Amino acid sequence: MADLHFPMVRQVICVLIAICLTDLSSSADDLILVRDGRPAAVIVIPGNRHWDTQSWQIMTEQHASRCLQANLLQMSGARLPIYADTQLGDLKVVDGLVIAESSRVDSPGAFIFVGESDLTRALGVVTSDLQMGGLHLRSFPNALVLVGHPELSHPMSDGGGLRAAVVQLLELLGCRYLWPGEVGKVVPTRRTITLPTTAVTYNPPLNQRSIRWAAVHPRSVEGVNALGLDGERWKQDIANAMLSRAHTLVEPARYQSSADISWLIWHGVGGDAGIFGGHSFSNAWEKWGEEHPDWFALQADGTRDQTGTGSRERLCVSNTGLIDAIAADVIRQAAEKPEQKAFSLCTNDGGYSSFCLCEDCAKLDAPDAPMVRLLIFKKAGRGERYAKEHVALTDRYVWFWNQIAQRVARQRPGLLLVIEAYSAFSTGPRRERLHPNLVLRYVPNDIDEWEIWRNAGAKRMYWRPNILHLGKKQGKLLVYARSMTESMNQLVVDGMLAVDVDSITGSWSTLGINYYVMARSTWNPRLTYEQILSDFAHHGFSPAAEPIRQYFVRAEAHFHNRPSGEAAINAIAALRGFLSEADRLANGYPAILKRIAFLRLGLNYTDVRTRIEYLVSQAEAGEVYDNQQAGRLLDLHYLMLRDFALYHPIAIDAGMVTRYSVNFRAWRAIGADRRRPSEQLMQRAAAAPRQTGRENSIDELMTVFGLDGSELPVPRQRANDPTEFIMEADERGNVLELPTP
Repeated sequence: MADLHFPMVRQVICVLIAICLTDLSSSADDLILVRDGRPAAVIVIPGNRHWDTQSWQIMTEQHASRCLQANLLQMSGARLPIYADTQLGDLKVVDGLVIAESSRVDSPGAFIFVGESDLTRALGVVTSDLQMGGLHLRSFPNALVLVGHPELSHPMSDGGGLRAAVVQLLELLGCRYLWPGEVGKVVPTRRTITLPTTAVTYNPPLNQRSIRWAAVHPRSVEGVNALGLDGERWKQDIANAMLSRAHTLVEPARYQSSADISWLIWHGVGGDAGIFGGHSFSNAWEKWGEEHPDWFALQADGTRDQTGTGSRERLCVSNTGLIDAIAADVIRQAAEKPEQKAFSLCTNDGGYSSFCLCEDCAKLDAPDAPMVRLLIFKKAGRGERYAKEHVALTDRYVWFWNQIAQRVARQRPGLLLVIEAYSAFSTGPRRERLHPNLVLRYVPNDIDEWEIWRNAGAKRMYWRPNILHLGKKQGKLLVYARSMTESMNQLVVDGMLAVDVDSITGSWSTLGINYYVMARSTWNPRLTYEQILSDFAHHGFSPAAEPIRQYFVRAEAHFHNRPSGEAAINAIAALRGFLSEADRLANGYPAILKRIAFLRLGLNYTDVRTRIEYLVSQAEAGEVYDNQQAGRLLDLHYLMLRDFALYHPIAIDAGMVTRYSVNFRAWRAIGADRRRPSEQLMQRAAAAPRQTGRENSIDELMTVFGLDGSELPVPRQRANDPTEFIMEADERGNVLELPTP
């Protein structure tokens, strides 16, 4: 196979390499890693590291090598030994061949070098040409080199690209990580593992690729408790189900002995460009309020009192005394933290106070700015409020930030200050231009105003959307991934510096495709939605790839069309058809059937919730509705949520949807706030998992939960279940999947 080189500016086909390589027939030139279930190579890490100065590098190399070893073991049953190069005797490179003159191991066959060393440099593979997070993956006649950019500037970093190089190799061999947990991990079984001649260089365009992880949210714990279950135990169940509790290198002791690799790390989420922002004026009232109440926002009652705002104070941004104080504070912090590249000037959001209503602040607003809706609190710290139309506040805030930046730049000319397009100042400024030291974090989910901000002088920008919050409160199937990739495609061309997305919150069977696409896009923002979705379907569901792809395409259309009532129920029925066809095509592939069942868990929940919402809309409109059916659906919904929490915690975040329904008071029109299944039924249903993802109708769900008038069915026996994994375990107890096509 010809060498493949991926310079930073040409990365569009990156995801397609894996398909090409894994479909190639083996040849005499292939590098053999495993032969007939036995090791044909050794994994080699540098042995001349020193803990006092290179601890993060050592831990990353150890972790990366163990991840590689564990996944190859799961694929083939062969455990490739790991050695430090100093343990192997005298190794040298002659004409691209690694020669072991006095090897201390028996006939290693091939060497897999993980991490830069004298030997990898002798093979001509260096890291000096890589950017942060970049990687080289290159094969030789009897060696394979995996290296990454050496900089490890932050514990939450991506390991300088080394772990990404290991993941790239595993993906070339057909592995994928669709969603956390055993079912979402795609590891094809191969008794012999070979690699065609390969040379991959990749530099991610974004040095900072953050996706926030809130899969165990405190509000979810509250919701699980409200279901009569143990929220703390549920947290532990989530961690166990995800296969990896480690998402960063923050716990070095754990990584020294672990082969865990989290879903986030697998997808290259991480990196550090030093430009994180965040709300930076919390507790300002406690700090300045007594001496300088005039620094705070004038409220509707004529005072500037911010008592009771919960550390979400609003400021009087036209006050030059406040500006002087903030600038001095930033200069002081910069002196204390000389390594820090940027400091945040982002203001508080939420809370119980109004933006400043004083005349001086109002004069800073642009008269021709778009209109926005402001919440005016009658008294700060209390909930009583009303809405008011007002021009966007962007220009007043840009003026405020500019004033601070000018003062700071006099003493710290190169220091960057992070601001944000958010809330009532999301739209671009109409009059003000941004100081060159300001870095804009752009919060809107759409990018309609991005170009206006750029034209106003924002040359350093990164995207910080809350887009992954969409759908978390309902847990229903919701596909909006295409719009995210289209935004990423455009923003990387426009010079986006970084991405910081909020936030993964669970319900992977319904929202997981959005998480997956966002993660792939942060690693390579030039990939299209079609490329990512096709790769997802091909590697996770072949030979049922096409109906799975169509399932998500149709679900996306469902989201955009927003059908309701019977139209929504009919749309869900059409989606069932795609999963049924996928089942038919995947017959004989237990691992794939399991993944289809996981998706159907989410579709079933979507169906039940959609029908309930239809009945609620009828009741609220004063129409006649089926009261008996409403009661049965409410019982089913409640039992399903408990079953999700107990046995399928990754599929649907039962706690989140319970918490945000305020214990189902949102459906009070049909009595949801007063109705619960009988205690006896709940106890019997909790004795074993009921839903499996094979139920293909509401009637089948009613039956498995004992709501059709019959006896609650006996739990299905694992041995008689044709769609369970047919499991083979290696010597370490790792489960091996059956071969996938």
